[in-house]
Amino acid sequence: MVQLVRRRAQPARLGRVLLRAAADDRRHPSLRRARGRDPLGHRAVPRRARRLARRADHDGDARGRLRPAVRPVGGVRARPRHGGPRRARGRRRLHDAVRARGLRGRGGRPVSAPAARRRQTPDHPRTARGTRVGALGAAAAVAVTLGVTAPGAPPATAAPIATTGATTSAVAQAESGSRFTLAVLPDTQFYSRYSADQFVPRYGTDPFQVQTEWLVENAAELNIPFVVHVGDVVDRENQAQEWTAASRAMGVLEDGGLGYSILPGNHDVVDQGARSSVGNSPRYLSNFATSRVSANPGFVDSFQNGLGTAYTFEAQGETFMSLALPWNADQSVYAWAQGVLDAHPDVPVVLSSHAIIGVQSDQITPADFWFGQELWDRLIAGNDQIFLTLNGHFHGATQRTRINDAGNEVYQILTDYQMAAHGGNGYLSLIEMDFASGSLDVETVSPWITKKLPEDVTRDDSPYLTGQWQSFSLPVDFADRFAGFAPDFAPTDDDLGNLSQRAREIVSQGWEGAPPEAIEAPGAREDHVAVEGTVAHWRFGDQAEGPVPENGTITDAVGASPMHRLPWTRRTPPTSSATSPSRAATCTPSPPTARRSASPTPRAWPDAPPTS
Repeated sequence: MVQLVRRRAQPARLGRVLLRAAADDRRHPSLRRARGRDPLGHRAVPRRARRLARRADHDGDARGRLRPAVRPVGGVRARPRHGGPRRARGRRRLHDAVRARGLRGRGGRPVSAPAARRRQTPDHPRTARGTRVGALGAAAAVAVTLGVTAPGAPPATAAPIATTGATTSAVAQAESGSRFTLAVLPDTQFYSRYSADQFVPRYGTDPFQVQTEWLVENAAELNIPFVVHVGDVVDRENQAQEWTAASRAMGVLEDGGLGYSILPGNHDVVDQGARSSVGNSPRYLSNFATSRVSANPGFVDSFQNGLGTAYTFEAQGETFMSLALPWNADQSVYAWAQGVLDAHPDVPVVLSSHAIIGVQSDQITPADFWFGQELWDRLIAGNDQIFLTLNGHFHGATQRTRINDAGNEVYQILTDYQMAAHGGNGYLSLIEMDFASGSLDVETVSPWITKKLPEDVTRDDSPYLTGQWQSFSLPVDFADRFAGFAPDFAPTDDDLGNLSQRAREIVSQGWEGAPPEAIEAPGAREDHVAVEGTVAHWRFGDQAEGPVPENGTITDAVGASPMHRLPWTRRTPPTSSATSPSRAATCTPSPPTARRSASPTPRAWPDAPPTS
């Protein structure tokens, strides 16, 4: 074991004793394990040096001579015939070298040194541990400023710039100007899962297909040249009917001539913990392999038979790229992606993957994710072309901005509504690149809300969302942001209206508002929810307020298991069949075969109580 101590300036001769020990790794196995310096430039010094320094401080005689049993740090046994003055000089050299490196003696006391040397090498108040911690703290502070990570310090993943420029609404912009819309389909897994047995029988379609049909129908009016799917296409990778529903929905975009990119999420692969590979994604590739996705407009290249894809699309006279990487991308994917970027050095890039940034439990505050940090280190930070990242996976919506190696902003957006009603309520994101106003505007809309049956509409439904990171605007000077790699970036000056506002208007057509909240007291004691398979349903309210009297009974609506309060006396201590006076009631155990059921399907109570 070694300890790290900070190097201090001192004459070369004074440092020779300890330096000999550091170089003599043949004598000390601990030095062979810590040969050289650590990343912060500290010198490795063995614990043996500290031990000998203490002994030298306490085992000298009155004349300053070392006792014969002491070995100097260099490993040579002291011999008595060497004169006292020579030993005294060696002792001083040892102490000065030890003190110059901040070592301390027994009990935390600094090793003493002659007064003359003490003036040249003032006391070092910090211990070796404190020196290292302080250096790491300073390195981490510099790393945050520069946007890099110091060895041993926490990743500098807190965005170097805050998202203070964001506004809470994306609809406050210029009336007309140059702009286009990029559509994002977040996790569609539950749409695919419940398509065949729930959505199609009730609606004849599902939210996934309604989304893609709406995008095709409004692509021209909202100037949508491209659609990005961020993964988790299905919920259960081994269920063929889910892939059938997903393939049908994405086929709508193909039939409508609308370009798209798609990628596998963790629910689309066999082993979620494995790196991406063809063998780990058999059913995904049976539906979205290169043979299919290469027919999409703007196809550039694919990797691992379509797990990673690259497309270009035209918007306002400029070329953009969509680069889609699979869940838990293999290391070879980075090399492929870098090759694609190198082949298109002057094209702004939108990077998508299933999980890049996370979100905290409040579902609005951004959080780090290990793969997103790996992606940043390996690909995003060093390629100024990548200005926007999109992902899902984590439940909620959030955004953060980071600074890349070129000193420019990278906008990172997360969208995932799978835990809303109907597996996401049909919500999708529309990202408007507004060149006229100099902003990146995000809207969250749902073409599914107006398709819902009246009995399925709730008071929380809305065709568009206005919460934090659901409708917002980020200031972006696109020409300035792209100047480092595309100095001639100049979108056409078309006279287009406010696309975000227009999207709200379109999805709101036919919407009459959510029904008012209606809470009514039951009209009779029999007016309650009945759940199939219920074992016992104790109804309170027939008794007077207060503790249930001894020998009192709480009836069971099913009729098989009434609840009793049993009397208690000193000769009858409380057991599993009798309660203390402080308890209101006790439950008679159900038969061993009985089980509670939580089926969500209401039905009338049976004429007779269930038998098991």
